Amino acid sequence: MCYTRDGAEHYACVKEVYRIRMGAERMYLLNFERTMEEIFPEEAVSFADENVILGIRDENAEFVESEGGKMVAFSQGGVLFCLNMTDQKLSRLFSFYDRDNM
Repeated sequence: MCYTRDGAEHYACVKEVYRIRMGAERMYLLNFERTMEEIFPEEAVSFADENVILGIRDENAEFVESEGGKMVAFSQGGVLFCLNMTDQKLSRLFSFYDRDNM
């Protein structure tokens, strides 16, 4: 999914689940769930104090921190990243896709 926020294009992985019931004359929507995880924009890493703004995602982000806390590894939108907190530099460690091949 592609959407525009603050004048820039952003991409996200979206999963939607519909639960319906078919009646004799109508279809009934019983439940709807949507989860969304923004594909992290590597070129526009946002820092706020000592925090990294990851965008739309589950609020319980999983990450691994090195001893001393200088390096942090996390995944976002199917991509594994490493963040050097000292230099505030981001590196892509692994991914099955890139910006040109979504």
